[in-house]
Amino acid sequence: ATEFEQRLQGVSYQQIAEQGGGIASTVRATREADHETLFVNAKGRLNSLLREGVTTVESKTGYGLDTENELKLLEVNKLLAEHHPIDIHSTFLGAHALPPEYKGQADAYIDIVCDEMLPRVA
Repeated sequence: ATEFEQRLQGVSYQQIAEQGGGIASTVRATREADHETLFVNAKGRLNSLLREGVTTVESKTGYGLDTENELKLLEVNKLLAEHHPIDIHSTFLGAHALPPEYKGQADAYIDIVCDEMLPRVA
């Protein structure tokens, strides 16, 4: 909500990111959350969508940005698909952004995505 308010006030996404917000904030929160927390939060959002008549959603990863957390997101998506009436299509988006620990090392991160993540999610 804070970032949305900042955007309404004319603060650029780049400025928000430089302050540690944007995707960096979501990555931190995702990495800190366990499976159950992610499941419960997502299920609540799905329930709201279902009440509005939504029958199908795409759920993307891309907020873990390391193998362990990207797999965690895919596992949660699978559980949601098994236990919720909304049809859930899961998309792996492991290269959504460059994780902070790879700042200035984009090639090394792409190697991790290609050599480690993709074989695990395929």
